[in-house]
Amino acid sequence: MKRCLIVTGGKLDLSFAGLFLKHERFQKIIAVDAGLEAAKALDLEPDMIVGDFDTVKPEILEYYRQREHIVWDTHEPEKDETDTELALLRAQASGCEEIVILGAQGDGWII
Repeated sequence: MKRCLIVTGGKLDLSFAGLFLKHERFQKIIAVDAGLEAAKALDLEPDMIVGDFDTVKPEILEYYRQREHIVWDTHEPEKDETDTELALLRAQASGCEEIVILGAQGDGWII
């Protein structure tokens, strides 16, 4: 089964994520916009980066732009889908059967 990890720019406890990732294996890693900051903090090397890059710090963006093997899926900020929705579509299109999302909870969520 092809598994995909999507790291988004929502709230993410890096300690939890680090412990979680120690026991998990993914065939594809997708970072979404500001999720690049968490990806760097967790020492993840994404296969793909998706977004309009309106919320990621420029120095983090530049850090990953130096990696030639990464596929970039760049979008305009004026679009119908969220960056996370676009990442989910890309994961599905690449044949991932299981998708794990870290950082999907934003400030507006009520649990």
